[in-house]
Amino acid sequence: MFSAGMPIYAIIYGILMVLGGWWCKEIFQRLPEDIANIRQADNQAERLVIIGFWIVTFFVLLFETVMIYRIIRGTIIGIKGLI
Repeated sequence: MFSAGMPIYAIIYGILMVLGGWWCKEIFQRLPEDIANIRQADNQAERLVIIGFWIVTFFVLLFETVMIYRIIRGTIIGIKGLI
């Protein structure tokens, strides 16, 4: 099914990167609405849920950034090894 040169974790990382990008896009599109809801919400639970989504989004974005850094760093090291 998969080639011998493609480890399963690379496929999992790829799927996580796509899902993380989609998640961040959806949450960032909601930013103006979320800010208005936090200011107007009387219910503390609603505020906590909105803030919770933003905390999860922060960690997803952090994961994405670290993974992109590792991919770029690995590519550079691989190119240096060829030279």
